[in-house]
Amino acid sequence: MKTKVFIITVILFIFFIFFDVGFAQDNKTDDGYYCNDKETLQEYEDLIKKYPDDMNVQTLHALWLGLCLKTGRGDITINQGNEIFDKYRKQIIDKLHKQKMKDESSKSL
Repeated sequence: MKTKVFIITVILFIFFIFFDVGFAQDNKTDDGYYCNDKETLQEYEDLIKKYPDDMNVQTLHALWLGLCLKTGRGDITINQGNEIFDKYRKQIIDKLHKQKMKDESSKSL
């Protein structure tokens, strides 16, 4: 069980670092952000189906959906949405990195 959690953590860590599945990025779609990008939506849908119990994936997906709603209504700007998403995405990456380091150090003991 611990090995499975470690493998999922490593996969997600690599995914979040190397594949910038973000909330809003310039030039992604005609309107300038990911919310209307079907490919990005499908990536999230695939991730939550593959890892339904991973709260990191669920959290980012929920945040992404909420920020898309708020930018769509004009409650916040795309830049504000980017800042919010990037902040929490970085926190999750840091958490996964710390967990990976902890798991690796416990293996070496």
